[in-house]
Amino acid sequence: MSPGCIGFVYRYAQEYLVTLPKLQQGSQTCKPLELLSLKAARHTFEEMQKAMQPLTCNCSPPDPSDTADFLEKLTNGDVSAPELIEQIPMVFKELDDAEGLFAKLQHRDEQKRAMASMLSMVFLMRNSYDDFVRPQHSSRRLSQENWAKWQSFIQWANISNEQLHAVLVFLAVRGAGKVKSLAKALPPDAQCPEDVVSYLMGNVSGILPSASHLSSDMIDLIKAALLNMKRFNLVSSSKAKARQQMYELCKMQAASKDNETLLKFSLVCQIGSMCGILGTKSQEGSAFMDEQNSTNILAAISFLRQIGSASSHAVYWGYILSRARALGFPTEEPHQIAIGRLACLCRSTSKERGLLQEAWACLSTGARQTLTDNLLADGIQEVAFVFTFLPMYLANARSNPALGLRRALYGLVDLMEVLRVEGCVEAADSNLIVVDLQQFAAFAKDVVNPGFSKRLQATAAHIKLVQRASDVQVLIATKHKERMTLGTWAEDQSFDMPGVLRKMERQIDHLESNLACAASQMFSVEPDLEDIRHI
Repeated sequence: MSPGCIGFVYRYAQEYLVTLPKLQQGSQTCKPLELLSLKAARHTFEEMQKAMQPLTCNCSPPDPSDTADFLEKLTNGDVSAPELIEQIPMVFKELDDAEGLFAKLQHRDEQKRAMASMLSMVFLMRNSYDDFVRPQHSSRRLSQENWAKWQSFIQWANISNEQLHAVLVFLAVRGAGKVKSLAKALPPDAQCPEDVVSYLMGNVSGILPSASHLSSDMIDLIKAALLNMKRFNLVSSSKAKARQQMYELCKMQAASKDNETLLKFSLVCQIGSMCGILGTKSQEGSAFMDEQNSTNILAAISFLRQIGSASSHAVYWGYILSRARALGFPTEEPHQIAIGRLACLCRSTSKERGLLQEAWACLSTGARQTLTDNLLADGIQEVAFVFTFLPMYLANARSNPALGLRRALYGLVDLMEVLRVEGCVEAADSNLIVVDLQQFAAFAKDVVNPGFSKRLQATAAHIKLVQRASDVQVLIATKHKERMTLGTWAEDQSFDMPGVLRKMERQIDHLESNLACAASQMFSVEPDLEDIRHI
């Protein structure tokens, strides 16, 4: 029996044993969970029908002539900023205020971000500095020096008119992947934002009308860019998230001319997405891409542009070390590099350097070693877990008084242990395993029970792992989620023996560390020569 099968049977038995006392108290006969109630089955069917409703939000496609006229004016620069704001929803129907997808699903924020992203990309392409920086505060406004670097990037990308159309479609529809009601209507392996959009484009007609006038080649290019963004997100790389992802990306982009095109297209799409991050505040330009953010992102791009002339190892680590040093972290020893990378994951500033170093020092020796090994593993020769939504998880944990950064790091260590025990490494088709922490990140934000600090230990009793090749999604058990967020949880050691054993192991680890520290201090004291003479 495989480790995954054992884990499934174990979780099933636990849920059945939890239900058993309730059945014995009543008049019901003990039956397998599948036969307990037809009412539950009907309820599930009704919920499924309700979840499928968002897939019926079809929009009429734009007129082909309107799309062609818009793109021609865009290329020739014959459309002003106010005209762009008026015409974009007419060509990209998802953004229509009345009949668009985001309006029907009541996700206006994503609509605004998409609008800001598209306008910003047009301004970048047209070298319209004043329009681009219009919503930025004068104290943080993008400098002319960095604007020149952005123009250099645009020239390097060398996007064709057809590809520009695809970029705009990408920016118009990408926000649909963040609509939870849409994700719930899709298969379990299409739940992350990029997978949601890719699935809708390939399997659900009418819901994304902007893509209807793209060629099959451009559709494939968008899907490939979505996959790239899932594996390597430039927003996160600017915070040093994904070393292993860059290894894979660099290897792929060096393979052929077509993949070089994909690299450039993907980067342009990601830059456009970032430009709209603060689109809820203003859609007139890019409020996000100010001087500070541009400096960080341009630094990442400068290293990426070296692909082909330098090794992937040199490209990535050159960037990581420069970011760590900029934050004031030493980078001489492996554990120092790991802390520096963790600082980027936590979105720490140089002022918060001490807080992170304190949290790291409070970890046990074993926990620090586990984190260091994973943060420095290459994902090629060594097994490495890449955690999507990890920056969000750490940021939410740090801002939650019931959790904190140190406990969140312990939770991450425990999760890595569960991934290995559950057989995820053996079931993967590569040494690079991508783990989706979206639910974990949301959980870290919502939990209110201080007992969570003891119970973030991600044992099989409380989570479910859904694996497809080298992609793993972490789902938190509903019962555990309710207990933790409502404050009704109480520790049951018999229910979570692995967690108890891990706690004992950690306490022993702490004792050993303290003893080693005390011993080193004892023998580091220089003896008094006068005392030695009297011996």
